Amino acid sequence: MEKIFSEEVNVTIRVVNIENKKLTKSVFNQLHYSSPFTNLFDLKDNVKVLGYVNDKEEVLLWSDENKLYKYRTKALIDFVRISFDTNTIEDLYKLYRSKRVQEIYFSSESCNIGTIEDEKLLQEITAKQDFLKMFYRELKKNQIFI
Repeated sequence: MEKIFSEEVNVTIRVVNIENKKLTKSVFNQLHYSSPFTNLFDLKDNVKVLGYVNDKEEVLLWSDENKLYKYRTKALIDFVRISFDTNTIEDLYKLYRSKRVQEIYFSSESCNIGTIEDEKLLQEITAKQDFLKMFYRELKKNQIFI
């Protein structure tokens, strides 16, 4: 038990400053929501991720070099959790509206994603999920306290 409980711990806390002033909850609440990703989960140009704030839900804090924005990570997490075995094309279409997914969605019965006979599309989705998993792991190392 001595290894679990410690009398002393050194912790680094990330703080965001705007013009040499600490980002406050009041300022944070006034930021606009905007996604740092395109509708196909590619990062937009000039995105600088500052970290995330745990504000009843995880909110990513990011900048495009001109403005500061926040983004709910729920859609990102939902896309990463899409399973080819259990989720349907309809589930995928709600989160990932590529032209090919749209074509499949409107031309077929609801089916599991894994039954789609488009290896290129399945590889594309897997690659995006892998990138977003890595992105999310890095994000979780950068909590911001306000």
